[in-house]
Amino acid sequence: LDGTGTPLNFDTDISGSARTLPWTIGAYVGISAPVVHTLKSDGDYTLMSAWEAGEQRDLVALNESESLECYNDFGGPLVDSEVVVTGWTTSGTSLIRIRAAAGQGHEGVVGAGFTLEGSAANRGAIALLQDYCIVNGITVNNTNSSGWGIDVNGASYCYTINCISTSANYNFASRNGIGNPGIYWINCLALDTRSRAFSVDDGNTIINCGAMRGVLGFRANSGDVFIYNSATYGTDLAFGTSNSFRGSHNAT
Repeated sequence: LDGTGTPLNFDTDISGSARTLPWTIGAYVGISAPVVHTLKSDGDYTLMSAWEAGEQRDLVALNESESLECYNDFGGPLVDSEVVVTGWTTSGTSLIRIRAAAGQGHEGVVGAGFTLEGSAANRGAIALLQDYCIVNGITVNNTNSSGWGIDVNGASYCYTINCISTSANYNFASRNGIGNPGIYWINCLALDTRSRAFSVDDGNTIINCGAMRGVLGFRANSGDVFIYNSATYGTDLAFGTSNSFRGSHNAT
């Protein structure tokens, strides 16, 4: 450091990538430490709502990400009236993930794999009120006549991937209004909707999704909604939008 001694001639950086001398170290951006909990009959938690309440924390300050791995060992759907994800501190590197454990998801078969069964009125069985959430590979139902499957409410950068929702008033929904970007629904299937299979707002993108049977397949409620490579079958109405709002799709 004082100009004497042996030079420190590094030829790789901290990630192991080769560097041509001279180079600057710069600021190192670390990857958050993954913390994994299990949702199973003999796991860390037996209710998803208990996990949410028990693990809620500032993931950014702790440099952590939180994952809940769900197991299909409850002898049927896991009954949990309402799961509301809120009150955490998250970021693009400190995420919350709810996912089927390896081999425990539906694998594209309706009625197979881990299933969460809620009963909340006018809200999702899983309600995402927190930015930077991912729900992956599970089935979510809501037995309430006005209940929803998964909904995003006032949050940004939430991804619902490879999920199935049956028997819900709205299967997959956002009620963000204008100004909450980055809401994605990818490879999801909605069955037997009582009202709207996908009911979404500005900043939502729907990719490779399907709506089968029920009242309305896809509805854009506000702002710019994009629908790609998606299809409806057996719904009373395939696509709907509120007047004065714009949308884009190349769906069927």
